[in-house]
Amino acid sequence: MKTLQTLAATALVGIVPTTLCATTEPAQMVGLNGYTTDPIFTVGETVNGYTPLGVLDGMAAYAAEDSVRLVCNHELSSSLGAPYSLDNGTVLTGARISVFTIDKESREVVDAELAFGTIYNRAGEVVDASSDLTFGGLNRLCSGYGVQAGQAGFVDDVYLTGEETGGGSMWALDVNGDAIWAAPALGVGGWEAATPLSIPSINETHVALLLGDDRGGAPLYLYIGEKDLTPGAGFLTRNGLATGKLYMWKSEGADQPSEFNGTGAKQSGKFVEVVNFDADMAGQPGFDSLGYATQANLDGQRDALGAFRFSRPEDLHTNPYNGSQVIFNSTGRDLGFDNSDLWGTIYLIDVKLNPAAVKKNVIEAKLTISYDGDDYAMNGVIDPSFGVRSPDNLCWSLDHNAYIQEDRSISAFGDSGEETSIWKLAPHTGDVLRVAQMDRSAIPAGQVDVDPSDLGDWESSGIIDVSEQFGAEKGSLFLFNVQAHSLRGGVIDSAGLVQGGQILFLNK
Repeated sequence: MKTLQTLAATALVGIVPTTLCATTEPAQMVGLNGYTTDPIFTVGETVNGYTPLGVLDGMAAYAAEDSVRLVCNHELSSSLGAPYSLDNGTVLTGARISVFTIDKESREVVDAELAFGTIYNRAGEVVDASSDLTFGGLNRLCSGYGVQAGQAGFVDDVYLTGEETGGGSMWALDVNGDAIWAAPALGVGGWEAATPLSIPSINETHVALLLGDDRGGAPLYLYIGEKDLTPGAGFLTRNGLATGKLYMWKSEGADQPSEFNGTGAKQSGKFVEVVNFDADMAGQPGFDSLGYATQANLDGQRDALGAFRFSRPEDLHTNPYNGSQVIFNSTGRDLGFDNSDLWGTIYLIDVKLNPAAVKKNVIEAKLTISYDGDDYAMNGVIDPSFGVRSPDNLCWSLDHNAYIQEDRSISAFGDSGEETSIWKLAPHTGDVLRVAQMDRSAIPAGQVDVDPSDLGDWESSGIIDVSEQFGAEKGSLFLFNVQAHSLRGGVIDSAGLVQGGQILFLNK
C-alpha cells in the first residue's frame, strides 16, 4: 500500500514526524470489573509523516505475519478536516479511512497511512474532481465491517462502510488494492453499517448483507448479491456487490416499537423485496441518473409495504458461531411518530436463508429483543439511565458475549451521573455488565475540553474483537476508539484534525 501525502503543507506546521507511536497520553476510557484499557494512539500524534484526523469510528483488523493492519474511519462531513490528495492529484476534504500498522509483539503503532489512493464513484468512474461525488467528498463514514478473502463468500479482503446521511452510499474498500468503490446496488440510506451472513450454501454463489440505516423510522435491509467469478471480473462484481436484490423486513404483527417492545419479546416476519434499480427509469422521478432508487423512493416503498420502522437502526454484527444470526442496536430517541423507544433496543435476528428461499423470494426472519432500555424494571435497574443507554456500536465477541457502546441520544442520558460506557451483554439472556467508562480528565498535553460539564459528550466507537489477530485467548482482547467531541486546541486546531480522540485496547 502506498503512503500518500494527505495533509496540506500549511497544516503540517508544528508537527514532528515519528517512526513509532507509543502514546504517553492517559487513557480516555478506563476499564471496570476486571477489564483494563491501554491507549496506543492519541489524535494529534504523527506516525511516519502521517497525521490521522479525529472523529475516529468504524474499524477492522487484518493480520499479517508480524503485524496487524487496523483500518479506521474518520466520520467527518464532506467539508471538514484538513485536505488530502488522491493518486491522480485530486484534493478532497471530508471523511476518509486510515490504516494503522500495529506490531503484534509490542502492540504499538509502527506505521499509519491513508487507506486508498483511488475512489470509484457511483457510476464506477475514477474520481478526479469533488463534483464526481454526491456530497463533494466522502461524507460521514460511520461504522464498518471487515471481511477476509473466503469469509462469507467474499473473494477479496473487503472493508464495508457507509455514509451516515440521508441519500448516502455504501462503500467497499479493496483493502489490498489501494481503492474504494461506491456500491449503489446496496441502495441509499443514512448508513451506519453492514454485516455479512455466513451461510455456505448461499455464499458459494452470493453474498448476503444486513444493512443498518440509522435515520429515525428506517427499516432493516437485507441485500443479496450474485457473484461473477469469471476471470477478469471486477472488484465489485466478483464480490457480489455490483448486482443484487434489496429487501426490507416486515413483521407479521407490528410496524413500529410501540407495537413490539419489551426485553425477551419475539416477532416473526419476512424480508420483502423492494425495487432499487430499474435501468429504464434512469433520470425519471424517484430514480437517479443511473437508474437507482432515490431516498424518497425507498422511503415510499417502506411505507407502502408496511416495513417495520425502527427507532434508529445502528450497528450490526454477525454471531461468529452462527452465520445466520445477527445482533444489532437501535439507538432510540424521541421520534415524533413513536416515543416508545427512547432509551434504545438491542435486537437479535435469525434469518432463514438458503438457496430455495432465494429462488422462491421468500425469506423468513424472526426478531427477538435481547435488551429493551425502556423496559428497565425487567432489566433489574431502578431507572433506565442506570442500564444500557443509547446503544450504538457493538461487536459479537468470540467469548459469546456482545460488547455495546453508548452514544448519548436523549437529554435524560446522564440522569444517573454515569459517563458513557461499554457494556458486556449476554445476547440470549440480556444480562449486562459495565466493563469500561469514559474518563473526562484524560486531556492530552496542549489540548482542552471546551465543554467539560457536558456529560455524555465523549463517545466510544468502533469496538472489534482482535484476540485472533494478536494470538490472544478468544474474546480476551479488543480494540476500540474514542470520539472526544469537545477536545480542541493545539495541533487539533492548527492541523485541521477537527477534534481529539484515541485508539485503545480493551483487555479482559
